[in-house]
Amino acid sequence: MGLTDTGLFTGDNELHAIMDQVTCLWHMRYKNGITPLVLKGQFTSFDKLYRYAETYFKKRNIDIIEVLD
Repeated sequence: MGLTDTGLFTGDNELHAIMDQVTCLWHMRYKNGITPLVLKGQFTSFDKLYRYAETYFKKRNIDIIEVLD
């Protein structure tokens, strides 16, 4: 519990922000594997999702260095 997927550092895995076209709510999902429960929330905007992810990873001494559209 609480461990960060090392694939995020090597490029083997990616964290995606996805908007539901029906509800317009945002959520996060790993490209491979199971997304941790703490990252499975829903957000009303990409900005709120990003700030939550930034705070979550910052507590683990991880900086988000790139966001691709």
